[in-house]
Amino acid sequence: MKSGIDADVGRGGERGNRRYGWARAQIDQRRRWLFEIWAWRAAGQIAAGLEEVAGMWASRQRERRGLNADRARADEKLNAGMTAGESNTGSVLF
Repeated sequence: MKSGIDADVGRGGERGNRRYGWARAQIDQRRRWLFEIWAWRAAGQIAAGLEEVAGMWASRQRERRGLNADRARADEKLNAGMTAGESNTGSVLF
């Protein structure tokens, strides 16, 4: 017959550890879930930020292309009326 500390080893102590282990596993699992939820939310926020930056970049590119196209059209109109030897200001070069 076991007595003292050894008496708990095969009975209540083991069951108690098993119970504690189960609770610990539940706590750890909840922590993993919370971390996973946090990670997915953070990833979503990062993706939204990148999407916003990409949208701003695309609109800036469209704006630049539009400005360049406007300049090209203006240059064509200017150059259409000029003869050889004139600059786009209308002054004679030589």
